[in-house]
Amino acid sequence: MVILVVAGFYAAAGFWGLPYLIKSKLPGAVREQTGQAASLGRVSFNPFSLRLEAEDFVLGPAQPKPLASVKRLVVDLSAASLWRWALICEELTLDEPFLKVILRAEGSLNLAQLSSAQAAPAVADPDREPFPFLLRKLKILKGSLWFLREQQGRPGKLRVIPIDLELSDLSTMPELCGLPAECGPFNLTAASPQGERLMWRGRLSLSPLASSGRVKLEGWKLATLYEVTPEIASLAPPRGVLDLSAAYEMALNGGGLDLKLDPVELKLRQVVLAQEGEGARLQVEGMDAAGKLRLDRPGEKYRLRLGGLKASLQKLNLGRKGQPPLLTLDDLTAEGGSLDLERRSLSLESLKLSGGRALAALGKDGKLNWNGLLPAKKAAQQAKAPAAPAKAGPGWKLSLKRASLDGYGLHFSDQSGSEPAELELNQLKLGLDNLAWPLAEPWPFSLEGNLASGGKVAAKGKLISLAPDLEAEYALEAVNLKPLQPYLARVAEARLAEGGFSSRGRLALGKPAKGKGLTLEARASLSGLSLRELDGEDELLGLDTLATQSLSFELEPASLSVERADLSGPRFKVVIGPKGEINLAQKIKGGEGSGPAPAEDGKAAKKPALAFQLGVLNISGGKLDFSDLSLEPKFSSIVRDLRGSARDVGNQVSSSMPLRLRGRVDRYGQAKIAGRLLPLDPASRSRLKMDFENLDLHHLSPYAAKFAGWRIKEGKLYLEMDYRLENQRLVGSNQVLIKDLVLGEKIDEPGAPNLPLDLAVALLKDSRGRIEIAVPISGDLSDPQVSVSGLLGAALGNLASKVITAPFSLLANLVGAGGEELDRVDFDPGSHRVAPPQEEKLAKLAQAMKKRPQLKLEISGGFNPGLDGPALKRRSLVAELTKMSGQEVAGRTQKRVSLSSAAAGRSIEALYLKRYSRSELDRLKREVAATPGRDGKKRGAKRLATAQRRAMFRALLKKQPLDPARLTELAGQRASAAAKLLTGRYGLPPGRLAVSPPREQPPGEDKTVPSPLSLASGE
Repeated sequence: MVILVVAGFYAAAGFWGLPYLIKSKLPGAVREQTGQAASLGRVSFNPFSLRLEAEDFVLGPAQPKPLASVKRLVVDLSAASLWRWALICEELTLDEPFLKVILRAEGSLNLAQLSSAQAAPAVADPDREPFPFLLRKLKILKGSLWFLREQQGRPGKLRVIPIDLELSDLSTMPELCGLPAECGPFNLTAASPQGERLMWRGRLSLSPLASSGRVKLEGWKLATLYEVTPEIASLAPPRGVLDLSAAYEMALNGGGLDLKLDPVELKLRQVVLAQEGEGARLQVEGMDAAGKLRLDRPGEKYRLRLGGLKASLQKLNLGRKGQPPLLTLDDLTAEGGSLDLERRSLSLESLKLSGGRALAALGKDGKLNWNGLLPAKKAAQQAKAPAAPAKAGPGWKLSLKRASLDGYGLHFSDQSGSEPAELELNQLKLGLDNLAWPLAEPWPFSLEGNLASGGKVAAKGKLISLAPDLEAEYALEAVNLKPLQPYLARVAEARLAEGGFSSRGRLALGKPAKGKGLTLEARASLSGLSLRELDGEDELLGLDTLATQSLSFELEPASLSVERADLSGPRFKVVIGPKGEINLAQKIKGGEGSGPAPAEDGKAAKKPALAFQLGVLNISGGKLDFSDLSLEPKFSSIVRDLRGSARDVGNQVSSSMPLRLRGRVDRYGQAKIAGRLLPLDPASRSRLKMDFENLDLHHLSPYAAKFAGWRIKEGKLYLEMDYRLENQRLVGSNQVLIKDLVLGEKIDEPGAPNLPLDLAVALLKDSRGRIEIAVPISGDLSDPQVSVSGLLGAALGNLASKVITAPFSLLANLVGAGGEELDRVDFDPGSHRVAPPQEEKLAKLAQAMKKRPQLKLEISGGFNPGLDGPALKRRSLVAELTKMSGQEVAGRTQKRVSLSSAAAGRSIEALYLKRYSRSELDRLKREVAATPGRDGKKRGAKRLATAQRRAMFRALLKKQPLDPARLTELAGQRASAAAKLLTGRYGLPPGRLAVSPPREQPPGEDKTVPSPLSLASGE
């Protein structure tokens, strides 16, 4: 009876009591522990089979989804638990379990906050035996998991259904399930609505806690994983598919976790990572990685090691959405790698990159297209106070035996100017050996590539540090300079038609450099350079080669030194335009010329940013093509075979450059230039001598037409120019020699000056057909109105003016008669006799004329009525009185009348009575008699008679008639007398002498009458 009562009680407690107790007490207990409401549906228990079933367990609010739920729970206990003193469960089944995991905005998980009160963590007892437990079979059927992310931006959601799990013989005591190898086999599968699959197959033991098996993820989209990860740098939902497979062994040993993954295989396909908006976009077609991982805890800290790493990446593109990629990579392979987090070391056997292209562009705003590719820190993040620095651990150690880049391309575009510049490097190969960090030994490297525009680039050396510090030998072969045209266009209106550059040398960057930054020792050559007109083929500037054998460059302080440079075939085209503009000056943008800025407020001018020094510059085969279109006809000349040298070329203030040049001018001419000058400031201190020999003057005919109004038929020019410049002050001399000059026709066009150039030539040309002129010039070049050409033009103008306006002064200097007036012959009034002093003047004039055989002399007899008239009247009156008195001598002209002679007195009185009257005669005599003599006393009879005759002679002279033709006759007699002396006594050829019509002349200073002489060209 007792047994029946106990059995009945046991049955009642099992069938009704335990289910009631569970259903009534469990929700309250759960709420107390988790703070969440719970509900439970039907509960049943069979006390004889020890089978417990529960339905519709819900944790948390049911809408829209509870925190957790189970549709049906079955626990089937074994009766063997009663006598084996262990909990043995034959089967544990969860039908349609559901779990919702929420990642809060602050980064916490909702599951970690289920408890309303945090209990103190239990202290593990390593000596305590585990609770004996055996689970024969565990099943999870149609399980599901929801993951929600509550962060800024769009919340993420991952729904994984169904989850199926089968696990057998899970026990804390291996002997309960027979052999240890048979414990804990399980198989877990899960799938998402998108077809993503999780497969986990292995074994699990609880004592010790250990597991082994294989985990495999198939077809997992990165967007799905993105939904359950924190927000990363404004990253948009990524695209791509992930496959992961790993064989693992895991165990807890001594309280630490020991995990081995061998092998681990990872595959990514069609990956796209992009920032929201117009940010960076990374696209990878495929990525494969494999290796083995070991996580253990040999001490207090865990150690993570990766070994046997092998990875490859295909078709990587990096750029911005909707734009061409900035970086592409066809293939990347890494092999033989290992990673040790505890020791902070990473090593790789090899890293190979092949194919691809990098694109860099400088925009019109001067910004690089790579700028802003990665997002800047937000203002709130920047405003945060810096955290206290963590205690520094040991630095990372990196090693890489071999790194290589093959078949790569670099493209640079500069859009900052008016014309874009493009530079492209193809087939780039880069090799690095034995890379290590920290640096123990320098890294050897090699580099080579081809320029798309033409040319090769190569370098080989060692990288000493990532600063970077390096030493290398480099080579540039036949680099085409045409891509630099956009940079030339910024400073000059010219086209870079051709040009190549080559160089070989050694460079040092960083610590190995002599100075700071960069040093270079090299040889270089520039070949085939040609600068042409923008809209034509006319060459402005060119050269065949410019080669240096020893070039040295230092960055800080910036200096460039060249021991020797050989310039072959330089070519210049200088054109003066119709308005006087110079083509080369007009091609330069930003002003007329360059040079050091003037000092301000007495301060010394700053030294140039780059100190340049060239030891010797040798020039050969040069050509200067000069044209002047401002003339009509137009002028052109060519200097060929220009050769010479310059020494000590530099831009330092104290550096003076010796210069020697010579060349062939036109067909038979020659030019020589020698001197010393400061290249950047020649006006401060320079000396320059220029000799031009045997220049054909026919080519200078346009200049003679423009500046003198005459053309030139022929002639040769020799010019010696010697200029000294000191502190802006110019002092120079020009020795001009012209041989066999023959003038052409005179120009009668508007604007042409009316100069008697033929006379100037005749005056200057000697008996050998030579014209020698010394033209000194001087001036202050600091005056903006002064130029060398202006000074020379003024000096030549003054000389021409003196030659033309005072030609006889030049003739006088030829015979040492400087200061004498050879331009006239002075005669006494009424006389045509050449006085001895005037005859000497004619002798010197004849001598000078013989030295200027092309001159012609003209004599014009002069007369002056005021001086010659009275003299001629006196002479004719004397002649008439002499004839009346009977004292006339044949062939002789009487100059005066003896007033004391009685015969002369009778003739004078008779002529007076004839021209006047008796009464007038009586009146005159009375007046003279009434006038005392010079001594104030009354005159005697003889003195009175003489005084009366003198008064009558004066009265007769006033009424003496004079034929005007007598004046011109006297002038002609004077010209004839001078001409007779020149041609007769002094040997001047008659053909070089001409007599022009008489002309009235003003009286001379000494009351003489001049007969002017004039010069004319005899051609």
